[in-house]
Amino acid sequence: MAQAKIHAAAPRINPRLGTYFSIFVSAFLSLAALLMILEELGYPEHWVRLGMVLAPVVLAGVIGLATYSAATEDYFVAGRRVPAFCNGLIIAVTALGGTGLLALTGLTYLTGVDALFISLGLYAGIVVAAVLLVPFLRKFGAYTIPSYLGLRFESRSLRIVSAIILSIVALLIVVAEMRVGAIFVKSFMRVDRSTLIWPVVIAMVVTILPGGIRSLSWSNTAWGLVAIIALLVPVGILSVVYTNLPLPQITYANVLSEVTRLEAVNRLSYAPADALSFVIPGLGSRPMLKPYLLPFGTIGWASFLIASICIMFGTAASPALLMRGGTSPDVLTTRKAMGWAAFILGVMLLTIPAIAVFTRHALFLDVIGRSPDTIPHWFSALVSAGRASLEPVGNVIALESVRVRRDTVLMILPSAAGMPTVVVAIATAGVIAAVCAAASSTLATLANMLSEDIVLRQNASTTPSASRVLTARIALAASALLLGGISLRWTIDPLKPFLWGLSIAASAAFPILVMSIWWKRVTKTGAVAGMIAGATIALLAILRDEFIDGVAWFGIDGMLAGAFGSPAAVIVGVAVSLLTPRPSKRQIDLVRDMRVPGGETIHDRIVRLSRSRTLGLP
Repeated sequence: MAQAKIHAAAPRINPRLGTYFSIFVSAFLSLAALLMILEELGYPEHWVRLGMVLAPVVLAGVIGLATYSAATEDYFVAGRRVPAFCNGLIIAVTALGGTGLLALTGLTYLTGVDALFISLGLYAGIVVAAVLLVPFLRKFGAYTIPSYLGLRFESRSLRIVSAIILSIVALLIVVAEMRVGAIFVKSFMRVDRSTLIWPVVIAMVVTILPGGIRSLSWSNTAWGLVAIIALLVPVGILSVVYTNLPLPQITYANVLSEVTRLEAVNRLSYAPADALSFVIPGLGSRPMLKPYLLPFGTIGWASFLIASICIMFGTAASPALLMRGGTSPDVLTTRKAMGWAAFILGVMLLTIPAIAVFTRHALFLDVIGRSPDTIPHWFSALVSAGRASLEPVGNVIALESVRVRRDTVLMILPSAAGMPTVVVAIATAGVIAAVCAAASSTLATLANMLSEDIVLRQNASTTPSASRVLTARIALAASALLLGGISLRWTIDPLKPFLWGLSIAASAAFPILVMSIWWKRVTKTGAVAGMIAGATIALLAILRDEFIDGVAWFGIDGMLAGAFGSPAAVIVGVAVSLLTPRPSKRQIDLVRDMRVPGGETIHDRIVRLSRSRTLGLP
């Protein structure tokens, strides 16, 4: 009985973590205040901006180096000592990432409520994961999703197949984050892309390599705090100016009503889109495409629904998000972490529409309808930097003449409001922090899958700790170099690989993960067949629409390939499972044990018993 209690005991969380990160936030805000004073004293703006941007990156790197560890459990699951708030913050920032933060803000500005398919999908995905998957995966306790599937179904082939498919998902998302980070920084610093990509790669490696998931957890907590501050501070200041309340999420309604009136005055056109239309503004400069509140002008109602579901399933099955649950001390803390993730992500997603509305309002008041000779300095600076363009016809600037780059909309508002350079730099630092947090989380997940499930496979649990961690570090460095090279050569809208990755996860991983927990009859053959079928169908839909002949299946865009892959995985997985022998009693017992929140972690018990048998112990 005493031994059982020891095994069930949860790891102890460091009680000083709150103090440490309070010091980090205080240092960050103090630096902002110092740089604001220096700016007023006449220091060059580019040095002020550079100091504000580099500070959180350097501090996160120091945190990563200071949390070195060579212990297996520390490297792969942070010793299972990450508290609920930190995990929730990391999950929320990783789910949105730099791609979601920049692209969603730009899409909301350009297309209004049509962009809500991303917000609805991301938030619903977190909720679905919290209810259906994460607590049960935490009880199982495997270090990676392929490891879980391999142990759950007692199948080496499923472990390798799932590792390959989920590695493709992770690769696409990391490339999207690196691309969007390079594009964003390049709009502020006129340098070559290679000069931007490799510092991001180095920053990620430095914050992961010393202690693996342990280093990642604490550095990503710091980056997450910076991202939240950067998102909330500029729009909060403007909200106080407009409404006397620092709550833009609930107070921008008055500004929205004025924007609606100005849209009508300037005759912003609207035409309902076809049901399957899926027009996503790309990287170039675009004018406002439709009135903010009128739905389905660029995205048809059917595509809106399909896209929301694909993103929901893909987010729920994202390997980088699911494995965060394994770093919590127990199942209860994991559930609390998902609650924090839902709250933090909700605040971020409610803030983005406020930014888009305030930006539309600023352009209507200061630019549209004015003479080209009276353009404000802040907009001229945007045009000079290539973040916007102006094509006036006659003596008055028309609505369609004002064009803005999608992924730089987030940075327009601080400039339009005349805020100090430091505030603009804080927003820039927040975007870079979000990019680094999402990219590093997914990169670490990719490296761990490669080392644990492809290189070591079934020998992972019996491999000496030093060799196991060394293999993971080599996989991390190799993955970072490979992805950096791909990001340099692959010039594509980062939103596309982001949505492709989620669609493949929705097609291959989500149905099998749900069945592995909630349907005892599913067999290892059915799981392998379902995962291969879902991934194959999704990849074929993407390749045909984007790279072969540009023809979308049944009119559904390739970015929504999950619409084909998810049903295929379910049908094939169920059919093959029913046609093959029932799972063993051991597999059924694993499912039952997963559904009991208390007790020893299943993975740890399997490893302990395996080592006992190897040593000849009773």
